[in-house]
Amino acid sequence: MGLYSRVFMDIEDAAWKECAEELGYPPGAFSDDQSRRKLLGEEKRQVSLTLLKIFAKMSEALELSSFKAETDALMSGATYAEIATSRGVSRQAVRQRRKRHLESLKLRKVILVGGPYNGEESKVMTADKAIRKTVSVNRLRYLDDDPVEWIARYEQSREDDGHFVFVAIEEVARTDV
Repeated sequence: MGLYSRVFMDIEDAAWKECAEELGYPPGAFSDDQSRRKLLGEEKRQVSLTLLKIFAKMSEALELSSFKAETDALMSGATYAEIATSRGVSRQAVRQRRKRHLESLKLRKVILVGGPYNGEESKVMTADKAIRKTVSVNRLRYLDDDPVEWIARYEQSREDDGHFVFVAIEEVARTDV
């Protein structure tokens, strides 16, 4: 049995266990296929609807994890084409999905104070207290030929949550050189 089959079975078993608990059944009530097949009528309808709700929550959690991995890949230099290939969809589907997901997040606009992005507006998630932005070459007045990436770090102002204040430039060694 492959990894995906085992993971799917574990997820399914966890959902049945959660369903039994949520509906007040004793532990292990749906621990095997035989006990699950015995469900009939109203009981089967109620269990099925509860399972559907549980699988929807699991799906939402997996989608968020997938979105985070996708964002990490993009921030690490992956292209939309590479992400589309990994997901088995078109580049357009990836872009549309990301746009819908980002629109659903609670974002707020803030002003960056100091540093290479002084005065610029940026969108951050409501819960964010700090952000990091990759600094492009033309924003730095000094450069050397070392293979490094520069990150500007900003933290939320203590006086005004609509402003993020420049804290530091961080040097991150590049691995693609």
